[in-house]
Amino acid sequence: MNKSKTLTGIYANIGKIIRKRRTEMDLTLEELAFRCGRDWSYLCQIELAKSIPSIETLALICEQLGIKMSELFEENATKAKVVAKADKDLFAAKITFLLRNTKTKDKKTALAVLKKLFQK
Repeated sequence: MNKSKTLTGIYANIGKIIRKRRTEMDLTLEELAFRCGRDWSYLCQIELAKSIPSIETLALICEQLGIKMSELFEENATKAKVVAKADKDLFAAKITFLLRNTKTKDKKTALAVLKKLFQK
């Protein structure tokens, strides 16, 4: 299936939100998969935006993680705009891609390095 860049960004953000909440709850993929009645490798593919989950699967995941399904999309409305802006500048998009799954501390370090590099 050919996904647009916006949809790819939405799926990536959904996976990121699911992974973040799962790890906050100290759940492994295997534990969440068992609770949802899905295969752990499928959930891994959802977290990595390699598979597109059904509404039913998203509902099961959200139920187990104690979040509303709408939260997955509310977050994405703002993030999709950020992705669209980054796409206008290829290099900004590449930097965004490299930093998207890094820790906040590492993002702050990268920002400090870039600021220092481009000081006039």
